[in-house]
Amino acid sequence: MPVFVVCELGAPPQRVKIDSPPVRVGRDPENDIVIREDGVSRDHALFVMADRGTWIVSCVSDTNPIVVDGVLTSRGATVREGSQVLVGSKYMIIFSNTDAAAAEYLGSAAGYTQASCLQCQWTGIVGTYSVEPTCPRCGGSDFSGLNHFDSGHHAVAEIEDLGDTSTIVASASELAADFSRLLKAKRSALERVDGHKEAGARLTLKETEPLVLAKSSPGAAALHGMLIVGSASISWSSSQFVIRSALTHPALKLNGKAIEGAPLKDGDLIEIGTNSFRFVVG
Repeated sequence: MPVFVVCELGAPPQRVKIDSPPVRVGRDPENDIVIREDGVSRDHALFVMADRGTWIVSCVSDTNPIVVDGVLTSRGATVREGSQVLVGSKYMIIFSNTDAAAAEYLGSAAGYTQASCLQCQWTGIVGTYSVEPTCPRCGGSDFSGLNHFDSGHHAVAEIEDLGDTSTIVASASELAADFSRLLKAKRSALERVDGHKEAGARLTLKETEPLVLAKSSPGAAALHGMLIVGSASISWSSSQFVIRSALTHPALKLNGKAIEGAPLKDGDLIEIGTNSFRFVVG
């Protein structure tokens, strides 16, 4: 049976061996590998053994993808000796076929650090020693904070001695700043800015419940217009709110550009026909 090395930002790596497949990963405490992070689904990923001893990891979350050996996926992929599976933003799972190889990966935990995607500002754990880091939110590969000091915005990672193993942990100031940004993001809201009667109304967003914008929605979330077909929704994903379109007509526009979905930033203008909303962080 395989051995899993679980690397968490700011904590010593852990060795996990499961006696029989499948191996379940997620936030629910009933899982075989429990990931204690808000941006991880209760049931997030599943390792299963296929024909001839091949192992496959599948993403079972409807909202949160995984990154397998640098490839962003919402479905699944084959894993091999040394494969790296990113779950959430703080946890990297290394797959191993033997105890001896797993012991080496425990000692290689220094190849993991915290970095930020320059394209969408996602921040989390990235592997720096075997595959190119990939952002689980946008699929980008351009990061700041990888073993260097970046314009004063990301503190230099520090090596912490852990005896037989070592890991790179973010500085206290960087972790505090990330936590502050996360709390602020969770207090986001939508303000109606069109000429309809609900203009000025503020819709508080919840990370546990999507906000649906549709003709049938109550109050300020209701869309006006005879030809509105479908809906749009705003939901929490990993570390920020994301808008997605299920509209047939008209198109969902973000800052004047038609889109199907995108992460939201402070001040973004959302338009659906004659309906306009402003996304506000904090």
